[in-house]
Amino acid sequence: MTEFHTKHDRAETSDWPNTELHLSYISDGEAAEYFDRADSVVLPYTAATPSAVASVAFHYDTPIVASRVERLTDVVIDGQTGILIPPGDPDALADIIRVASRGQSQYLAEGVMRYKQAHNWDSLCTTLQQLVKAK
Repeated sequence: MTEFHTKHDRAETSDWPNTELHLSYISDGEAAEYFDRADSVVLPYTAATPSAVASVAFHYDTPIVASRVERLTDVVIDGQTGILIPPGDPDALADIIRVASRGQSQYLAEGVMRYKQAHNWDSLCTTLQQLVKAK
């Protein structure tokens, strides 16, 4: 049995309440439902390129628990839009998931909304206009 299967079996038999594990393809319709009801999205990457999953999570104002890897740290601001953990540290990930609360998730979701407001098309246009005027 591979290390993946051992961890997968351990995660599926976990007694953590209100925790779901999905390790297969999910349709767009199913994804919308999952993101809409999620308190957070967990992205335990060891390396990452820009993540479409992170973008979709933010679309639904869902905070992210992610590994502190390049590209994810561009959007996951520790303690504001999500929580960052060391990459390759399953114990740290488990600890964060274990102590997560709805209140903490709501606070981080509000941070996601503030981040989106500060990084929307209007703010980009305003910044570009300011740069052009400065020349």
